[in-house]
Amino acid sequence: MKKFVKVFYLQGNGEQEFFMPVGAEILTVQVRIDGGPCICVSYTPSNAVEKRRFYVIPDNGEIDCDKAKEIKYIGSFQLVYYINCHVFELIGE
Repeated sequence: MKKFVKVFYLQGNGEQEFFMPVGAEILTVQVRIDGGPCICVSYTPSNAVEKRRFYVIPDNGEIDCDKAKEIKYIGSFQLVYYINCHVFELIGE
């Protein structure tokens, strides 16, 4: 069985959606050398994709809990000037 790693780039704060391979496992959240935050996932190749939703908030931020049945912490990253951000996955509608 082969596994692949794919990178999805985060764009600022708030809710974001990505079409990821079905069953993709989140490996890490980090800041790339170019300064852009991203989510790295591991997956087994298939043609099927699913929409997954994420929410990025800075320290002392708030997530609108009405947007999901479950909110799962994924990881945190630090931007320049010590701005800390946190990534959550929004599961369910």
